[in-house]
Amino acid sequence: MPPPRASGAPADQASRRRHPRRLAAAVLVVIAALLPALPAAADYASQPARATWVPNAAVYAVAVRGDHVYLGGAFTSLRDARTGETVGRTRLARISLATGELDRSWSATANGTVRAMAVSTDGARLFVGGEFSSVNSQARGRIAALTTSTGGLVTAWAASANNTVRAMVVHNGSLYVAGFFTAINGVTRPRAAAVSEASGAVTSFNPRADSPVWALTPSPDGASMLLGGRFTRIGDAPRTYLASVDAASGAVTGWAPPPACTSTTQPCFVLDLAVRGGRVFAAIAGPGGRVTAFDAASGAIRWHARGDGDVQAVAVDDRLVYAGGHYGPTFGGATRYNLAAVDQVTGVLDPQFAPSVSTLYPGVWDLVTTPSHLVAGGGFTNIGGTGQSRIALLPVIAVETAVTRGATWRWTTEPQTAGWQAPNLDDSGWQSGPAQIGYGDGDEATVVPRAFTVYARRSFDVTSASSVTRATLHLLRDDGAVVYLNGTEVLRSNMPTGAIGPSTPGSYTVAGTAESTYYTFALPASLLDEGTNVLAVEVHQESTGSSDVSFDAQLDLTR
Repeated sequence: MPPPRASGAPADQASRRRHPRRLAAAVLVVIAALLPALPAAADYASQPARATWVPNAAVYAVAVRGDHVYLGGAFTSLRDARTGETVGRTRLARISLATGELDRSWSATANGTVRAMAVSTDGARLFVGGEFSSVNSQARGRIAALTTSTGGLVTAWAASANNTVRAMVVHNGSLYVAGFFTAINGVTRPRAAAVSEASGAVTSFNPRADSPVWALTPSPDGASMLLGGRFTRIGDAPRTYLASVDAASGAVTGWAPPPACTSTTQPCFVLDLAVRGGRVFAAIAGPGGRVTAFDAASGAIRWHARGDGDVQAVAVDDRLVYAGGHYGPTFGGATRYNLAAVDQVTGVLDPQFAPSVSTLYPGVWDLVTTPSHLVAGGGFTNIGGTGQSRIALLPVIAVETAVTRGATWRWTTEPQTAGWQAPNLDDSGWQSGPAQIGYGDGDEATVVPRAFTVYARRSFDVTSASSVTRATLHLLRDDGAVVYLNGTEVLRSNMPTGAIGPSTPGSYTVAGTAESTYYTFALPASLLDEGTNVLAVEVHQESTGSSDVSFDAQLDLTR
């Protein structure tokens, strides 16, 4: 008997730290008048919309502010992929987010690889870090500040590191930096430090990591700074590759997550971090590489999404976690090369986002989500078969929510025979009510009589059906479900193969967080009709002794 269920748009990134958005005694079916759709969601296309300027070597760092995309890396020029024109840009450049055009009015140079970038709070400065000793032909030890207006050096701002800087983030008036250094401005700061955003002066922040720090990002409440890297101690406390420290002092906090793996030959070093919705998402090297989700409060591991090579960059939007790296052909149990997306809650691979990013190593090194594009930088030489290299702008595509979560469905617990899922069925005698539909957990919007199978139907309207390129179903089911679109079976979730009848049990009992999880499935868009369509779902219990049943669904259409 499962325990009771617990109750229960991407922002433009002004700064970016570096580096390294789917039932055991019941079945449900539904139809009802269409409720107003939710505002369009944001998913990203799997390839760039247009050719842009192409750097001649790797992009290791990306920062976005408004329409400006700042690039840092090892390149010395950019080439117009359409005309072949080449313009010199030594390890720093700026392009348009909307068009991909090179911004010729902004120019800066570094004499060594740029590994990290962040934009100041007011947007007036671009902070850069890396391996360089001069910027714009003036001495700068691995950290510098440039104007966002022209790329000129901000001479009044001065900070320097005695070794490579690999990560940067602006937070609460400070620029936090991390990497291989042991001193900043001549002050001992082993591998992580903070300097004044206004002047570059060293602050009291001093975590004292015993090995390189590759990534840092503020905690959800902003009171702490999360660090990822190769370290095993922060200050006097043991912390393996991932830690939380006070944002002011750098003192280690009580947050002590376990390492993502226990391999000694291929340790699970943390190469990048992102935070959203009470979870910390880590890009991880090691045996196979992976993205791992940690609970931001307890540090417990919530899920792993594994690949066959290192994950080097991670970014989040309102629904998905994006993983960039050098892996392929496998990630999350399916074919993916160097770039993939998984569900934030479950870690399940998103079936729709499937770019093919060539050149396995060095792959993708940085990712930034914005309201209009996913920006990817790295060493790849082709993405989605377009020939776009080393920087890619993957545009948002419109997603229309045809059936919303909590929508009203027609339902019955009376055993049904063949044909109940047909679009032309007269279901006017069925009950109706909003989802969740079910019983036994106390959080149902519509409580149904105890039954082994619940049937539910819902109608929805589609205009220009031929323009829909994909249909995505987000399904909550406890225990198992069979789903039909316009009378055709399109998926089974936690149900056996073979004939399905009113007494067919689900494959296994659903319990805990799985009872409130929305699992995501791709449906065949070719089954959509112009005008009225019908989504039908039968929800089955796993056994007659099961104490609850639940159902809800959301259907998104992409054009």
